[in-house]
Amino acid sequence: MSTKNKLSGYGLILASSAGLFASLASLSVKLAVTDETVKEICQILNALSDIINWPLLSSTCSEVLICVLRVCCFCLMFAFNTLMWTTFTKSLHYFTSTVEASATNTACNFTFSAIFGWLFFNENLPLQWWIGCLCIVIGLYLIQSGNTKTHPLQENKAKIN
Repeated sequence: MSTKNKLSGYGLILASSAGLFASLASLSVKLAVTDETVKEICQILNALSDIINWPLLSSTCSEVLICVLRVCCFCLMFAFNTLMWTTFTKSLHYFTSTVEASATNTACNFTFSAIFGWLFFNENLPLQWWIGCLCIVIGLYLIQSGNTKTHPLQENKAKIN
């Protein structure tokens, strides 16, 4: 495998990770603002406290615990957004154009958001949405395969060195 392919592969991993972190950030906010979900998390914590014999949690979901859970979810949103921007910015160094990194990030964000919506909120997306997502992924593939040539500035750098 050539060095360019290794670098492009590393950029692909970073941009995909950025998409995952972006979808986790949106999941965190949705968990924080959805009353049902916060109460379900609270009930899960209460069940766990009964199993591990941890008396710090009461048998009911207090307003304080619900508030703490929401604050934690919002803090997770900031953490995931920080990770997303860090990995996305790093991925830009490994692609010949920002379109590649942006398309990869967007495709992964859409896909992971759909999976998380289905897993956590029982959301079902229509076939039309999946067709649109598939078009994005195909477009990403076309962009990636179309950039097999070395960028002219990179060719000049290679000649100088």
